[in-house]
Amino acid sequence: MQHCTRAVYTAPIKTISNQKYRDFCGKFDVGLLTGDVSLRPEASCLIMTTELLRSMLYRGADIIRDIEWVIFDEVHYVNDVER
Repeated sequence: MQHCTRAVYTAPIKTISNQKYRDFCGKFDVGLLTGDVSLRPEASCLIMTTELLRSMLYRGADIIRDIEWVIFDEVHYVNDVER
């Protein structure tokens, strides 16, 4: 199996993930994973919700092996008890 460098851009809510996908779609090789939507999961940059990334990490999903960079948008929401 060939090593593939990938990046993940996470956002706390689907609305932000969807917007970032639209923003980056014409400029970069991006995919979108939100739980409800899976667009281009083979892309070199995956945009997803923070909860989905956490779930993938906990269950040891295959996709995690190739990730070298993680960008957390709105990181201050990670420990927000009201979310």
